[in-house]
Amino acid sequence: MNNQAVLGQFLRPVGKFDLVRLGSDGDGGYLVVKQDVENADILISLGICDDWSFEDAFLKVNNVPLEAFDGSISLYDLFKMLIKSLLQFFKLKRLFHSIFALSTYNLFFSGSKRHHKYFVGYDKKPNFVSLKSIFDKHVVADQRAFLKIDIEGWEYRILDDLIAVADGLSGLVIEFHDVDLHIDTIKRFVDKLPLGVAHVHCNNFADVNPGHTPLVIEVTFSDPNGSSEGDLSFPHELDAPNNVTKADYQIAFK
Repeated sequence: MNNQAVLGQFLRPVGKFDLVRLGSDGDGGYLVVKQDVENADILISLGICDDWSFEDAFLKVNNVPLEAFDGSISLYDLFKMLIKSLLQFFKLKRLFHSIFALSTYNLFFSGSKRHHKYFVGYDKKPNFVSLKSIFDKHVVADQRAFLKIDIEGWEYRILDDLIAVADGLSGLVIEFHDVDLHIDTIKRFVDKLPLGVAHVHCNNFADVNPGHTPLVIEVTFSDPNGSSEGDLSFPHELDAPNNVTKADYQIAFK
């Protein structure tokens, strides 16, 4: 049981989907439904920090406009991260990542790829914005948006807005934090969302609680009509541990 995580049946995928991995091999990469990427008219990313490998891979499949939101990052913030990495010179992988992020930020976020220095949650000045406001401003009628969410616990504050815009989504991947504290909220959200669970993965940078509920999970949602019957395994063959120094959690559904 040391490497096992336990989740409720409501988080078991509704069927087998044609999944692809987009983004880095470790933290920052996600499994999503290939058709959902191809059907998107716009990519909206909530939470990027210093890793836009998912966004880069997505746009190589479907070169749509990107609207990314993260109030914690800017060119100045990336420079500070680089200085911190230089002071921790023994962490060479972290140093190389910081150099890459700083050197590519302006090149990547240009043209139709835009980074907005806002935290996502409420409409609160000077640096917060709601999901509703994002969609009102950036998603026009009849557009289908693919939505990626990794906002460090603030996801629970936007779930009602997310339900409201769900019919305009081609697909969704969201990271849930402190899962054991919010499991009932997550279940209510899954029950209301017109999309079905397509994939679930445990972030092994986080622990499991004494009941083996993982504290952080990544959940992919898609149109349930796009699923088929077939054997499922967890982790999926395309999954990779977020923390590459530890094995992935095996998931049991009860």
